[in-house]
Amino acid sequence: MQTFEHQTTSSEVILLDELMARLGQHPSSSLGPLIKELPLVYRLTNIEVSKVSSHKYSVIAEIYHDQASLRVQWNASHVDSRLKVGALVGIRWKGETKSELGAIKISRLIVMDLPRADINLFNTIPPSWLNDRSLASRANSVFKQLPKPYQYLWNAMFWEEERFQALVTYPSSLNNHHTQTHGNLIHLVECCELALKVCLTENVNQGLLLMLCMLHDAGKAAEYSYQESRHQYYMSERGILLGHKVTVLEWMITAKTQYQIPIEQAQWLALLHGLTAIQGAPDWMGIRSPVMIEAIIMSHVDNLSGKQALWQNLAIETNGFGKSHPHLKARPYFVKRE
Repeated sequence: MQTFEHQTTSSEVILLDELMARLGQHPSSSLGPLIKELPLVYRLTNIEVSKVSSHKYSVIAEIYHDQASLRVQWNASHVDSRLKVGALVGIRWKGETKSELGAIKISRLIVMDLPRADINLFNTIPPSWLNDRSLASRANSVFKQLPKPYQYLWNAMFWEEERFQALVTYPSSLNNHHTQTHGNLIHLVECCELALKVCLTENVNQGLLLMLCMLHDAGKAAEYSYQESRHQYYMSERGILLGHKVTVLEWMITAKTQYQIPIEQAQWLALLHGLTAIQGAPDWMGIRSPVMIEAIIMSHVDNLSGKQALWQNLAIETNGFGKSHPHLKARPYFVKRE
């Protein structure tokens, strides 16, 4: 029997005080209305399996959602091997629920295999992935502004835990802008927020623009890999051979086809155009120049977010030229605020 274990910080082990109190006072009678208010999907952050008899195991798990993080327990004759740290899970409640071993007694946890359109994955980012909860909240806010078909497409692309964790934790580049851990998520959120600020006319399709900003570097979740022994990121084989633009198109097409996501043809072509169009690309490459305002805005905010992050890394404390960088033709110049 395989035992799945994961060490968490104390900040991750959050019991829902109200629920635990009501379980202690009223083991079954008052639980129903409260259960209906709980999230449908959680991120599994810890699981411990112990054998209590020859045919029985006790399982204690910690599951995370921004609205309610729970410690749950159940008994089973076998444990689903898909219940691994990071997986998305749902709760099967018992007819009579009570508190046991410092946890809420449930029937079992089930692995949520199929992506749902009504779930905000940014609500399931545990503190072990991202300590900056304000960043998670900002990403959450951006996602909520997407049209429903785009939300479904995003979830279908990032339902798998390892890919979504890489999106949340990986940098946006190795030696240019947003090189820090979580750099790609920071860049994603910045681009979306900047894009919303420069929508000056009503003819800008805001949902399309936000989706382009969220997707344009999303493929970097597979462009890099992390070397644990050296504590550093490096270019993956996929990143070397294909790059993030090809990767994100592959993910999009696979998700849309596999789950039959209902995106209109005009919207789909617009997404593909916005992600592949490059200003000034020579005709022989077969790449088009952007002809949509959303693609143009996305390109500009992408550049602005990247430049500001790079300039911040090169800044000095006094007036004058900052640090040099191999990607720049000249050293940046800084004038300090009065």
